Amino acid sequence: MNAVSGTTRVDSGSILLNGIDVTKKSAHQRAHWVARVFQDPMAGTCEALTIEENMALATNAAVIAV
Repeated sequence: MNAVSGTTRVDSGSILLNGIDVTKKSAHQRAHWVARVFQDPMAGTCEALTIEENMALATNAAVIAV
């Protein structure tokens, strides 16, 4: 996930998102296609929710941020 999101660089190969080579793009530039949500139980994350429910929260947060 770190390599896909752009927080860790890869030594070889390429990363394609929706058919677009993003291997050399920064995490900020990749945010159009992929984003990460860091969860910290001490900060009040929703650990009781399912993965699908957490993804829905992340989607709603992205829409609100735009």
